[in-house]
Amino acid sequence: MGTGFDHTGDEKEFDIAAKDVRGIIKIMEERFPGLGEFLEEDAMVAIDGEIFESAAYRRLRDGCEVYFLPKLEAG
Repeated sequence: MGTGFDHTGDEKEFDIAAKDVRGIIKIMEERFPGLGEFLEEDAMVAIDGEIFESAAYRRLRDGCEVYFLPKLEAG
């Protein structure tokens, strides 16, 4: 499994206007084909420091910080 940076050429920060996390994923997929699937399937989301395993339709406020983190696997 790769990381999101495999898709972005090591770019790590983006300013994106979106109403929800799904909107961010859609924009990232348009900019970096293949990244959307990684973000949907293999990443958790942190919104202003609160981590969510599933947050695709979570509403975002203006200026919030969103991080995508690799899902942790136990075993």
